Amino acid sequence: MLILGAGVGGLTAAYELSRLGCKCTVLEPQTRTGGRNRTARKGDKLYELDGKGDSPVLTHTCAFDKGLYLNLGPGRIPYHHRRVLKYCTDLGVSLEPYIMETTANVLHRAGHTPPGRPWRNGRIANDTRGHLAALLSATLTGRDEFTGLLPPAAPAGRN
Repeated sequence: MLILGAGVGGLTAAYELSRLGCKCTVLEPQTRTGGRNRTARKGDKLYELDGKGDSPVLTHTCAFDKGLYLNLGPGRIPYHHRRVLKYCTDLGVSLEPYIMETTANVLHRAGHTPPGRPWRNGRIANDTRGHLAALLSATLTGRDEFTGLLPPAAPAGRN
């Protein structure tokens, strides 16, 4: 069986077909396997096409400290990609947690069952910045050197 490409699809096909007893040969034009999946480590050389599509041009040589790396793609494996996760387990591929944090994350107050009204991460971040700005502005005692303005008076009840 001849398989073109050593990306995830080609490698998976070769793996599954070989488990069924087929003899497989995988052809890959690049010097590495993985297709669009790539991890850059110290010493790796990254190439891009020259703009004319003719030949690759060396654009970067990774100079990370030992043990550091960058996943250039894909960035994560979602929990619902069960087959991919099963292959990782079967083949001994170590995985790391990927914590995706955005302003759209919803947070719940601890100790509420069912949870109270959820708060969006963006609101918490903006409220925190506003609160810190108010606290910092209350510490100003003279004119702002840049604008020349006086700080606003402290709200009643605050010193």
